[in-house]
Amino acid sequence: MKRLSGHPFLGVSAVLRHELRLLFFAPLTYLFQAAFLLALNAFIFLVANFYGSDEATLRLMLVFLPWVSLVLVPALSMAAWTDSHSSREIELLYSLPVSPTAVVLGKFLAGWILLLLTLLMTLPFVLTLTYLGEPDKGVILAGYLAAALFLGASFAVTLFAGSFVREPVGAFVTGAGALFVLMLCGWDVFGRLVSDLLPQWAWESLVVYSPLKWSQVLGQGLIPAQALIYFLLTIGGSLLMAHWVMGERRHGGLKGLLRPDRLGAFAVVMLLWLFGIPLSERLPGQIDLTEAREFTLHAGTREVLERLPENTTLTLYWSATEDTIPASIKSHARRTQSLIREMAKVAGLDWTLVNPEPDSESELQALSQNIHKVPMSSGDHFFLGLTVEQGG
Repeated sequence: MKRLSGHPFLGVSAVLRHELRLLFFAPLTYLFQAAFLLALNAFIFLVANFYGSDEATLRLMLVFLPWVSLVLVPALSMAAWTDSHSSREIELLYSLPVSPTAVVLGKFLAGWILLLLTLLMTLPFVLTLTYLGEPDKGVILAGYLAAALFLGASFAVTLFAGSFVREPVGAFVTGAGALFVLMLCGWDVFGRLVSDLLPQWAWESLVVYSPLKWSQVLGQGLIPAQALIYFLLTIGGSLLMAHWVMGERRHGGLKGLLRPDRLGAFAVVMLLWLFGIPLSERLPGQIDLTEAREFTLHAGTREVLERLPENTTLTLYWSATEDTIPASIKSHARRTQSLIREMAKVAGLDWTLVNPEPDSESELQALSQNIHKVPMSSGDHFFLGLTVEQGG
């Protein structure tokens, strides 16, 4: 038999077709898709009350998609590396004339294709948005790109985490745990909980490692180079390390991972991920898909920003935790934050986000800076203002 291992693409194609046949002939696949769509729609329409949100965007879908994926994506990947007495699929695959690289890539592509097909089944939600309002087509496109990349990164991470475990249940737990840790870094609620323990710069340095962060950025209609680098490094690094782990399992166990050369290889990949993502912020270029080009600064604005003194600081006061603020104002505040972040990046300045909660020092700070309360018809109020200060 002619070995396909010398032809990587042929090997990937063979494994991909094999895995797709297994997936689409398995009744559990359709149960998985039904559970995914049912849970996502329940969160959007029942928990978040979409019809009362007065917002014709994919934001709610992108808010709940990661948390639905936290359970269902590890459930999809947990059987990928099963090597128990009742299932010898991995042993069978590695006995075929295909390379280990083809096995890992084929399994990843098959699972990602299934996730993308499931994502396409949410298109009726877009029709609902179009019927109820006039959504920004560029933002819709960017939102689906964000969802697709998030699902791909999540599946790659859970494949890597599950490769250490032979049993499906153990693979599910390790995959869900690894994905949860990454998501926790970008969860704003967790950020507020640790705000008293970590300085703002430390928290912001962790946020860039979370797929939540970049799915939210892409979902606004902005495609920065750093976001694409993040997903490329996360998917590529996870699959490469999964390939190494499965290579050791193929030869009898995981003890080979403790060899100095293998530990060094893992360290190189992790360091590339840890330093490559924040350093990629320096890469020029971004794509603004919004119809109004909301994230594109005018040349004159850039010129003014570049002339600002180095010791200038920007402080945005925004009542982010006030639940009674209308969705349209919250959406405007999110766009404002993104714009200020881009302005600070162009000018090379520091900026700070302050949440002036009622009866707090931050509220007194906002008032002392002449940031006034904005009253609402409900009787509540919120802050939304910017100060620009030059240090002494």
